[in-house]
Amino acid sequence: LQMVVKPVSVWIEKERLNSKIVDCLTIILRTTGCYWAKKSGCLMCGYNRESIDGIGFKELKEQLESIEIPDTVNIVKIFTSGSFFDEKEIPQEFRHYLYAKLEDVGIKKLIVETRPEFIREDVVLEIKDRNFISEVAIGLETADDYIRNLFINKGFWFSDFERAAKLLKGKGVRVKAYLLLKPPFLSEREAIEDVFNSAKKIKNLVDVISVNLTNVQKGTYVEMLWRNKLYRPPWLW
Repeated sequence: LQMVVKPVSVWIEKERLNSKIVDCLTIILRTTGCYWAKKSGCLMCGYNRESIDGIGFKELKEQLESIEIPDTVNIVKIFTSGSFFDEKEIPQEFRHYLYAKLEDVGIKKLIVETRPEFIREDVVLEIKDRNFISEVAIGLETADDYIRNLFINKGFWFSDFERAAKLLKGKGVRVKAYLLLKPPFLSEREAIEDVFNSAKKIKNLVDVISVNLTNVQKGTYVEMLWRNKLYRPPWLW
């Protein structure tokens, strides 16, 4: 039987486009998954449970074709729970197919996610001169290398993020950084201070900072800590 692959999720939300609030279509494509999750994995991330082996251009195209892009949508987010520029997850052929489709329907902005090691000059040039604004989001989580690699197991250094961000901005591509509020082993006070310190350190490297609260995802190290009463999600009171 032929496997029918559907997106993980699709929804419309509000996003900022310059000074306006507009409709944004968010698409989470089902892919072969994040290579880092298979190799080692971030302690709080369970997104790889949604991946399927053997997904290539054909299956990705079918997922995209199954989605209707309403005329009211100005922004499209393409998430994969991994890295958009990882060739093993999203082939270049599909990326170019996606760009052309979004230009055909008049989308004004595309937002994608990736780990910094996949940011190279050739992939930046893919999105540099499109008819839409391009924004690349990177899960930095924290500017502190000790916290990122020992408490989160992110698997890259601040210098890797800095290189990727400078390359993107140098080509006129917008950069978004995700900061993680309260990784495991930090108190609320330590976590809030870390987010503030990280934001200050990266303010000249990025266009947008998104603060994401750590949540307990199934099958993760953080879930094990939480079940053993060794972790509590952010509690600001």
